[in-house]
Amino acid sequence: MITSANHILEALFEWAPPHLKEDYDNIGLLVGRKDHVINRVLVCLDVTEKVVDEAISKGCELIVAHHPIIFKKLSHVRDDDDATKLIYKLVKWDINVICMHTNLDAASKGVSFALAERLDLIETSFLTPTEEQAGFGVIGRLSKPQNKEDFLQFIAHCLQLPMIRYHGDGQKIERIAVCGGAGAFLIQKALDLKLDAYLTADLKYHDFFQGTDSFLLCDIGHYESEIPIVDKIKEYLDIRFSSLTTEVTSVVTNSVNYYTSNNETTKST
Repeated sequence: MITSANHILEALFEWAPPHLKEDYDNIGLLVGRKDHVINRVLVCLDVTEKVVDEAISKGCELIVAHHPIIFKKLSHVRDDDDATKLIYKLVKWDINVICMHTNLDAASKGVSFALAERLDLIETSFLTPTEEQAGFGVIGRLSKPQNKEDFLQFIAHCLQLPMIRYHGDGQKIERIAVCGGAGAFLIQKALDLKLDAYLTADLKYHDFFQGTDSFLLCDIGHYESEIPIVDKIKEYLDIRFSSLTTEVTSVVTNSVNYYTSNNETTKST
């Protein structure tokens, strides 16, 4: 069976319908053509030059990414402009790009559910349901309570985190919420539900003041909180399209480095 870029796009939209996206967002087939026959797919969080080079070397006709490669209005597409040279390269090598961003954040079994699964949370559901089978953030429970120190060590191990920014000193962590990406807007919801902890990313200094001593508020990093969805996209495509060869990028696209006290500069893997 011949599989086109549009077949893959329609299948992904069954999982994360386009109407779930935020108004500011840009999703769908952002580079390429719908009738392009696809045999090999590379899945990633971010479309970077190293990812595109990997797709070229592996003969992939399609890249499926979480973050949009085109987000702001473009005035031109040239190979001598840092903002557009990657798009130029994709077109030159006839590589299509599908991006599934805030619609996949809000979808059932989407970004936050992938994060919750990585942490082995049970009894999961949307933290803030917005409509049937959609919402933001995920609430769940650990299989057994943990103290603060064990819990921080646990999430660092599960997510391969070099560091965690946090506030709070709760010593019985069991009911928690997570939100992949920038989730400061859900802090109050987690507090209202009297949860023990909330994990998200991109928290500002004053966001931590919303917490309480008994509530553990953790910033685990944007890349780190969203990277679990990449494996889930691959799994979904493997199930839907047996004729495709789909793999996850080997490139770590996290642009954030961490300088730790042992004088080593590290980043998540």
